Amino acid sequence: MDGIETYDDAQRKCETDNGRLLVLTTAQQIKGAQQYLNSKGINRVLVGMTDRVTEGLWMWSDGTPFDSTMWSGLSLNNYDSAYLKEIKNADCVTLKSHSLYDVHCNATQPFMCERPQLV
Repeated sequence: MDGIETYDDAQRKCETDNGRLLVLTTAQQIKGAQQYLNSKGINRVLVGMTDRVTEGLWMWSDGTPFDSTMWSGLSLNNYDSAYLKEIKNADCVTLKSHSLYDVHCNATQPFMCERPQLV
């Protein structure tokens, strides 16, 4: 985990370190990230996915379209009860232990960077 920030600030911090927010496009990446979070006792992290451009069209920050068939228990419903200023404007995503949940991009969340050139 690399800290606690809003989505935009987290993304900038990752880019400053020649990385990006975590992108999970394969079953192996998903399993590895979930195992890592569970082993460290971390219950959620921001990942590099939003639907800011078109509501309901989720895209990873590397430009890969989101494939929902690899996930169970998704909660991408544009609702973040933890961010009372704009409950119905959840355009960013956190990975929790077993699935993805949308959150408000201005809510501060733990985040994790990756360096794709090292993967």
